[in-house]
Amino acid sequence: MTDRKERREPKKRLIVTALAVPAGGLTFLWLVRLVDGGAALFIGVLLIASAAILWGGLSRLHKRLSLYQKQAPTEAGTTAAGPAEILLDVIPDILFLIDDSRRVVAFNRAAKEEFPDTGLATDFSFVIRHPAVLRAVDRVLAEGREEQLEFSAGGGRQHHYRMHAVALFPPSSGDRLGGVALSIHDISAIRDAEKMRADFVANVSHELKTPLATVIGFIETLGGAAADDRESQKRFLGIMGKEAARMSRLIDDLLSLSQIERNEHRPPVDRINLKTLLEEAASLLDDMASQSANRIVLQCDIEDPRIAGDHDQLIQVFTNILTNALKYGRPDTEVTIGIHPPHRLAGSGLDGYGVTVSDHGPGIAASHLPRLTERFYRIDAARSRDVGGTGLGLAIVKHIVNRHRGDLRIDSTEGVGTRVTVGLPLFDRARDPAPDADR
Repeated sequence: MTDRKERREPKKRLIVTALAVPAGGLTFLWLVRLVDGGAALFIGVLLIASAAILWGGLSRLHKRLSLYQKQAPTEAGTTAAGPAEILLDVIPDILFLIDDSRRVVAFNRAAKEEFPDTGLATDFSFVIRHPAVLRAVDRVLAEGREEQLEFSAGGGRQHHYRMHAVALFPPSSGDRLGGVALSIHDISAIRDAEKMRADFVANVSHELKTPLATVIGFIETLGGAAADDRESQKRFLGIMGKEAARMSRLIDDLLSLSQIERNEHRPPVDRINLKTLLEEAASLLDDMASQSANRIVLQCDIEDPRIAGDHDQLIQVFTNILTNALKYGRPDTEVTIGIHPPHRLAGSGLDGYGVTVSDHGPGIAASHLPRLTERFYRIDAARSRDVGGTGLGLAIVKHIVNRHRGDLRIDSTEGVGTRVTVGLPLFDRARDPAPDADR
């Protein structure tokens, strides 16, 4: 309906113009006959100037009315595609305009996406069903003061919001105000980061507190009851050394994780021979494998697998994965490393090689798999500490793989074993074809 009216407007103006021009000409001729030529000419010029001014004013008024009609609510959605609606939609925050009856009169795209029940003339209580928010809106309507508050909403996953409400119009005749403008900012990411930081500090404190308390306790014992007991001193010093080494590993892993996160946005570009790198990682763990009577077997039929990567970080990735396989795998079994032909990586969509490390351990229950890369997450905390784990190994692996624009997948079957697959992108020869870049 609106489009048809807009299409008829130019036709109306053309008809009015077509009628106005002959009428003006006839009026001018009548004036010439009525008075002498000079007066007629003066009066005619005056009339033409007045008509031009009037026509210009009417044109400007028409443009303003057209703009208002474009911004007014339509049946199809929030507003027609006018400048005001475009301006509202590009604002990332959620915006609502509410009248004095608490009904929605305007909103932007972010509001509709976040609160699907939003609609024109909808009571705001059906859009956001939070008592504190509705009370704040009523206070703004009744008293005209600004209101700010934080609230949570959502089903399975709670979202956290910060709301700012102001009166649209000043009070008039002591009655309710004309309406309320609401700005709502999603602060869920901020709250999640705060919780993650608090959990991280709590976990680090716990991980350091236990070995530190052990060391302090043995120091006190060695200075008192066991001051002259050589056997106790030897045993206590061994435990203290073990706990101190555990704290040192934890701090080293924390520093390593922090450094990786700082550079995670910059993918590495060095050319790496993947087969040579895996052989190097396996050789670093020969002593550990021999202690548990395990064997690390590399299976690779690809002649020259080249990837783009950071040599030291990738060594850390595969030593961490192989260390877990040796620690938790059954003794006298093989830990196999396989390199798969290039395929499309799920995370980045790039082409890359897949490296799979498989062990023959007790396996991991499916409920634990999604959380294995969380910091300090352990399936069996006591066993992990006994074997020297810090709870950060797979978290470091995840962040390094993310930096390489690769992907990480962990599969496990209880009683059979665990399989960890790392996808790494191929080296882009067009970007750096220099042969001396190999590592």
